[in-house]
Amino acid sequence: MKPCPLVLAVIILVAVAASGCTSPPAGDESGNGNQTAPSLNDTNLTNATNGTGAESPADIFDDRPGFIFRLYQDSFVMKANRSISFPLIFNNVGEDNLTHNYTARFVPSEVDFDVKAAYLCQYFSTCSELQSDMESFIAYNTSPLEIAPGFVGLREISLSIPENASAGLYMYGVMGCRDVPYEQCTRTTANFGPILPFSVEVVEYEPIIRNYS
Repeated sequence: MKPCPLVLAVIILVAVAASGCTSPPAGDESGNGNQTAPSLNDTNLTNATNGTGAESPADIFDDRPGFIFRLYQDSFVMKANRSISFPLIFNNVGEDNLTHNYTARFVPSEVDFDVKAAYLCQYFSTCSELQSDMESFIAYNTSPLEIAPGFVGLREISLSIPENASAGLYMYGVMGCRDVPYEQCTRTTANFGPILPFSVEVVEYEPIIRNYS
């Protein structure tokens, strides 16, 4: 008697699931593990479909209606000597219907015990070398991004972890400022959206994405 095709399919699916098939994280073809999130560099996009039926940026980034300031992704897990780029998103939905200049600032806020131990620091606030290293992890254009009313602006953020980075969790606060120069954009002067949390966990081994489908 011929085996039932449905039974064979079930057996194959069970075997694949039991094997724990894995796939590596997204990377470039060189195999160096550099990842790339959706990024449109520093760009202004309309927040409306203009009657074309195309998706607006708010739809593309799966945002709540009326969002004004957000990160494409607020946490990453990656090995040292890896890098990734992702967009920071501004939405000029002000009631004044005016064009404004926007900027943002990533400020180191805390690390976990392992990182403090690696730097021989008891308190994060007094560990200037650690804070300086964290600032060097992130690069972006600090010039103002001009956004017309009803438009969304994207600023590309580059996160690069150096080869000698200590394993552990690094945390930041991201301030959004409207019509405030970058040098003056601080926790006390941030005036656009909430202060956003951002973190990167540096690990010793390459993260594995398990796929059981």
